[in-house]
Amino acid sequence: MASDLQKKISVKLFQECIFVFANTDTKYPIYERPIFEVKTEGYKKRILIWIGEESGSLPSDELLTKFDLIFKAYMRQEYPEKHLYAMPMILPSEVPVQDVIPMSMKKYNVFFSGNLNRNRISMFAALNSKMSWWQRLLQPFYGGKGGTRLLKLVYGGKDFDISDEVQNSVLRFNNGFNTGLTKDEYARITANSKIILSPRGFSSTECFRIYESMRQGAVVINEKLPNVPHYHNIPIVQIKSWKHIKKLITELTNDIAYLEKMSAEAIQFYNEKLSIEAISNMIVAKVNDL
Repeated sequence: MASDLQKKISVKLFQECIFVFANTDTKYPIYERPIFEVKTEGYKKRILIWIGEESGSLPSDELLTKFDLIFKAYMRQEYPEKHLYAMPMILPSEVPVQDVIPMSMKKYNVFFSGNLNRNRISMFAALNSKMSWWQRLLQPFYGGKGGTRLLKLVYGGKDFDISDEVQNSVLRFNNGFNTGLTKDEYARITANSKIILSPRGFSSTECFRIYESMRQGAVVINEKLPNVPHYHNIPIVQIKSWKHIKKLITELTNDIAYLEKMSAEAIQFYNEKLSIEAISNMIVAKVNDL
């Protein structure tokens, strides 16, 4: 991104700026010390681009005064009066980009592969007709104190492939983070899937899965995203609950014209709002306005 910014900003303005890129772990209070260690004296415009920190917490007042502009991923809202702006997530390069497959030629109806955490148990239950009565009875307790330990006791050490629950689909829940498909396998199936299920991760409804799916023309079903500018009018299906997910999948897969429309809109939206090109354009516009 740094080289992209340099190409889009005039030489004189670029020389006046310092761009600080941060990717700190999610902690509370948020971990700011490495950012403070960066020397910004002597620059007229100080810009922080903070791509990590999934909690969405606000920077401290001290950090806000250190920079003239702060762009931060995982924000729940923007604070223009503090020069604090929400930015899309920046996709890592591990998942290779595939050729876009037309919706009518995609092999799989629905795809999900990921770890089974306590925020995803409701989706797992809604999809899994074979779940026992006592497992369903425990569902409300996973969200409370000790819920993660209880989840490990019931489901720990196991992988679940419930692909047979939805025709022509791949539905897998793994024991742990990054323990399922390889990046190449994940990319190929994503590109070949009509619908991608994107449940909440450990802390946020935002997920790289959304971006990876949209750039390949898949229709994403996701929980409610934050109300920030880059998600306004995003062409995905946002839901409050996974309770009726099978019914929703049936309705969508029976309407290929709607899926094709959503697919085209998803690719366009990704390119214009969520891609690296779009992010750098947004940052350059704010820098020019300083």
